[in-house]
Amino acid sequence: MTIGIDYILIFGKAISFYSIIGSIGFMAALFLCLKRRKKYGIEQDDIINLGAYSIIGIIAGSKLMALLCMIPQFIEYWHRIEWNSGFLEKIMGQGFVFYGGLIGVIAAFYIYCRQFKLPFGKTMELAAPAVPLFHFFGRLGCYTAGCCGGIGGFPLQLVEASGNLMIFALIMYIQNKRSGFSKTFPLYLLLYGGMRFVLEFFRGDPERGFIGFLSVSQWISLIFAAIAIRLLINKRIIFTKNT
Repeated sequence: MTIGIDYILIFGKAISFYSIIGSIGFMAALFLCLKRRKKYGIEQDDIINLGAYSIIGIIAGSKLMALLCMIPQFIEYWHRIEWNSGFLEKIMGQGFVFYGGLIGVIAAFYIYCRQFKLPFGKTMELAAPAVPLFHFFGRLGCYTAGCCGGIGGFPLQLVEASGNLMIFALIMYIQNKRSGFSKTFPLYLLLYGGMRFVLEFFRGDPERGFIGFLSVSQWISLIFAAIAIRLLINKRIIFTKNT
């Protein structure tokens, strides 16, 4: 085994620290859901299946969002693009976009819940602390890969990782101490959306995509925050038997 700057070489195959840390984060999130599933009345097999669905949602959603963010570049350099296997391999090798993965996971959960008659509201409440926990590890992976950094090389990934860890701790506290509060997933969307909106101003990778004067992630943050506020002020209890 050989350890490089950002990878581990095992049996001649290079495995990035990003992949390793991300995998640890996914397993930690899955383990958390397995440990807390009884509180939400969800079977172990459903948790395992939801984990598989979430992997599909993360990959499909994050890659699709990455490609959407590249549309302005496609348009600008359209006449220079050589549409061959090398080019397609290059664009498919682009990084993951978190918000795309999050949307993909929500969609995957919704499809599974509809298909197998699970309460979608309870399922998302169970996932509420697992998402920032997974994202905490994900941003650590970004730091090792050198992506998603701040202006001038500032380690913004570590700031966001810390923020996700605090959101995770807060949601866990609320779910453990305030059993009647049933809107922790909307709370997560609001807290993370607000944090992400601010941190985007300090990002050092302009190629991530902009719409006007705001980045794509900032627009999504605003949309998620608006949805979250609407859900939080709604007097209807989300965490019910029929949710």
